Amino acid sequence: ADRHDDIAQTEIQSITTDFVNECAKTGKITESSWDTFQSKLNSQGNATYDIDIEVAIMNPTGSKKSEQLQQGAIGTNDYYSEYTTSIVDQLKRNGKYDLKSGDMITVKVQNSSATSGDTMTSGFLKTTNGDSVKIKADATATVVTNGSNT
Repeated sequence: ADRHDDIAQTEIQSITTDFVNECAKTGKITESSWDTFQSKLNSQGNATYDIDIEVAIMNPTGSKKSEQLQQGAIGTNDYYSEYTTSIVDQLKRNGKYDLKSGDMITVKVQNSSATSGDTMTSGFLKTTNGDSVKIKADATATVVTNGSNT
C-alpha cells in the first residue's frame, strides 16, 4: 500500500517541478498551463490535491532602500508576494499571469483526500487514517524571462 503512495509522491513531485520550471523559463503562468498542471495531478488517480502558489515579486525600488541602509550592499533585493487566489483570479480575467526576471515562483502540493495506500490499508486493517497528508511536493524557481515580452 505504501508503495502506491511512494510512486505517487515521485510523480506529483515531477509534475510540480516541471510546471514551476516551465513558468520560470517562459516568464508566465497561462490558463492553459495551469489547467494542464491540475489535470496531470488529478490524472494520477491516487488522491485529490490542494495547490498553493506564491509568486515573490521583486520590488524594483527595494534595492534602493537597502542601499541607503547598507551602503555598498550589492545584490540586495526586496520582494512582496502574491498568492493562489489572486493569481488564479488574474488567470481567469486575463488568460495569463506575467512574471518578471528575478521573481520567484513556489508551488506546494499536498493530498487533501485519502490516498490509494490509505484506502488499501484501511481495507485490510479496518483503520481510518485517511485524513493524513502523505503526498507532498514543492518546487521553487527564479524567473529568467519577462513574461510580458513573450
